[in-house]
Parts: sequence; C-alpha cells; structure tokens
Amino acid sequence: MPFRIVEVELDKHGLPLDRKVVHPSFDTEEEAIRRLESLISHYDNWGYDEKQKSWWVLAANGDRMTFFIEGM
Repeated sequence: MPFRIVEVELDKHGLPLDRKVVHPSFDTEEEAIRRLESLISHYDNWGYDEKQKSWWVLAANGDRMTFFIEGM
C-alpha cells in the first residue's frame, strides 16, 4: 500500500485551518517518515506526538502545523 504525507495548518487554538497533501506517494511508510522528518528538520521547534502518531511544527513566525502519514 502506498503512503503520503499530509500537512494540517492549525490556528492559534490548535484547530485545523487547511489540509493538503505535501508529497503524494511513497512505497513504504518508512520512506514517508524519513522524507517528512527531512522536511521539518529545518524548523527550530518540531517534534513527534506519540499519542496522535503525528509530527508538529512551530515556525518562527508563529505558524503551527501538524503532519501525519496516511495510507492510500
């Protein structure tokens, strides 16, 4: 099953504003995870939420996003 990376832009309260597919297709979940971690590594504030199985980012300008891997 292929996998893709999804980004969800959040408002200041953590509620979703926008959802978009960042990268359309990877053969394995591991490939998608490696690419996602590479994409977000340039942010100063990011991490992984074990409970939600998602990655979060806080940009210097205050933008907040969450990312997850989705099977297709």
